[in-house]
Amino acid sequence: MIHAITAALLSTLLSQTPDARQNRAPQTDETVPAARGTRLVVDNHAGEVVIHAWEKDAVRVQARHNMRAKISVRAATGAINVDSAGVNGPPGSIDYDISAPAWMAIKIEGQYDYVSVDGVQGEISVETVRGDVVLKNVGSAIRRRSRVRSRSKARAAN
Repeated sequence: MIHAITAALLSTLLSQTPDARQNRAPQTDETVPAARGTRLVVDNHAGEVVIHAWEKDAVRVQARHNMRAKISVRAATGAINVDSAGVNGPPGSIDYDISAPAWMAIKIEGQYDYVSVDGVQGEISVETVRGDVVLKNVGSAIRRRSRVRSRSKARAAN
């Protein structure tokens, strides 16, 4: 059963080119305020997680997903949590495009994710089983403290 679900998820990911996924309009677009010291936690089983730093003290989450997926953006004490649940089955591949304050700490977890973080100066933690991790324009101290567990490549570029 798990192998069938994994095969279906991989098939979905591979059947869509990155350009086709990016050209779809986001089905979810939500912005929540972020107080200093808040951490962003993203849990995505499969797809893309792209995070860009911006100057606002808020987190904007845009997500492209199928109709079975329900995206949850919850502000809690000290954290903003982003995750998904499936309606009548697994949620499938979800592509997130997130804008977050440059000062914010980021934690991303997933199984089959492409992760890109650009301009974030806070602590960065990425855990993925399979997928590329790209860190751009992050503080040098952050790179040393970032934790990346992946069987594929992790790159940092400034």
